[in-house]
Amino acid sequence: HGKKLAGQGRVRVGCAVCWSICGVCFVLAWILQGLLFWMWTMNCSSGNLKGYNYPGGGTSALGGGAYNLVPKIALLRERVPQWYGTAFDVIPSNAASTISEAPVGSAWKMWGPIFDTYVYQDVQNSQETIYMRRNLFRLGMSHRICRCDGKGPEIWIEEGSNYMTNLVRHGFGMSQAVTFKLYVNDDFVATVEETNYGMPSITFVTVAKKLADKHELSSSILKNPLSKTPYNDEWLVSNFKTTTLPFWVPTMSTVIFAFAMIGTDRTKGGHTAKAAFLVNATAMTFEEEPLASMIEEEE
Repeated sequence: HGKKLAGQGRVRVGCAVCWSICGVCFVLAWILQGLLFWMWTMNCSSGNLKGYNYPGGGTSALGGGAYNLVPKIALLRERVPQWYGTAFDVIPSNAASTISEAPVGSAWKMWGPIFDTYVYQDVQNSQETIYMRRNLFRLGMSHRICRCDGKGPEIWIEEGSNYMTNLVRHGFGMSQAVTFKLYVNDDFVATVEETNYGMPSITFVTVAKKLADKHELSSSILKNPLSKTPYNDEWLVSNFKTTTLPFWVPTMSTVIFAFAMIGTDRTKGGHTAKAAFLVNATAMTFEEEPLASMIEEEE
């Protein structure tokens, strides 16, 4: 009986030690996450951006560079990774999807033990103007996108109630497999849908009761899906005349999806859904229409 009690005591002690180690690791992970998030976003503040001119931002009916922050049409070109993170250059483009100017900024993904941090930094002053991170304790994928100066809307993209439907559609290999919701200041304004087969591509579509009332706001497409050259991904992001969103919303949403697609095999079906579910990427569909007829050329 004494040996049995001694054995039980050792088990309890072992469990206590194990739980203590897990607790210490959990606390240390959160401390490290907090330090890294602070370090990645230390220049992302309203104080640093007071009176800032926001170079590289395009012009729309809703506002100028200070409102849109990034070009109306942009190429996202993958960079060679650095030890502290990976990035896509943001390069102004046109309806012909060619380079029109030098890069105006870079969208970075920085590692964290609990969630990754994304920031957009302009080239002219190396100033952060946008940040993104994953929303914790949410069902399925959920990210927030915010301006560093605190102005403008707060954007949320998440699966929410579509989570189970997405699993079923993805499992059956449907062409349109995953649907996300786009919120602007808590208002559900657009759906974000992802194709399961074909070219990796993205489209924002307005929310409306009637199909005839729906229209596209913007789209993105991977230009070289079959390329096997490392660090060679290139996305074209286009905002249309009908957009009611700042240009930085589709651009930064595409950045999340673009990072998810790095290293995946695009020659097989189900590539985009696989990336979206494994790394919580944002994904959408693309309906082919001539860009020249949908994009309002800037003067």
